[in-house]
Parts: sequence; structure tokens; C-alpha cells
Amino acid sequence: MNQLLITRQGKAIVSAGYNEKQGIFQFHVVPDEGEVRIELGDIFVGQVQNIVPNIGAAFVGLAPGVNGYLALEENRFPCYANPKNTEKLCIGDKLLVQVRREPVKSKQVSLTTDITLSGKYVVLLPYHPEVKLSSKIM
Repeated sequence: MNQLLITRQGKAIVSAGYNEKQGIFQFHVVPDEGEVRIELGDIFVGQVQNIVPNIGAAFVGLAPGVNGYLALEENRFPCYANPKNTEKLCIGDKLLVQVRREPVKSKQVSLTTDITLSGKYVVLLPYHPEVKLSSKIM
């Protein structure tokens, strides 16, 4: 069985891929340089800072001083990191978000709660009922 282990060691983030046959087959250390780099596809646990109903959006804090834009229509499959009493998104909620579009000039990062994990031949879409295969396999 394959496992992905992720932890923080001091200020660095350490990740390792492990399976019973090979042991540790991948090991990666990302030092914390103080500045958060945000790239397309990154996944964060963000906290809702503000909700603006007029534009149908929520602003989600990803790191100190770094906010992202979450369109409320993109909040179809929320995965909350804190207990919820209501299904409605509220200020202070912590939820799993993925970067959908990188920041451009003065615009913030665009986020989605529709998490996708892509590999070499397969893309995992956890909340979608259909199964699709890469044309590389066929």
C-alpha cells in the first residue's frame, strides 16, 4: 500500500512517499524561506476572512498577508477543517482550497474547493461520479 507522509520539521516541510515493497521511494524537503510561493494547483487549508454577497465571493486567507478569491459558485464541494453547524459558508470557516489561477498584477489568487489531484496517467476528481482515462493509456 502506498502512503504519502507530510510533516513540518522546524521551519521546513518534509514529504515522503512510502510503500511496503520499496520503503521510502520519494523524499522531498521544502525550506521555509519566509515568503509563501503560490503556484497553480497548490492546495491550502484557508480561513474565510470576508464574504461579499454583492460579487458572490469570499476572500480566504492562505498565509499571513496572502489572501485568495473564492467565487461562491466554485464552493460546490467544500471540505471543512473545522466543525460546522450550518452548510452556509461563514467568516472564520477553515476549508480545503486549490489554486485555480495564479495572481496577476493586482489581482489575487483565484481559488476553488473542487480539488483535483493529477498524476502521469490519471486525474483524481474525488467528488465527480464519472471515471475518465488518459489517452496515453489507450
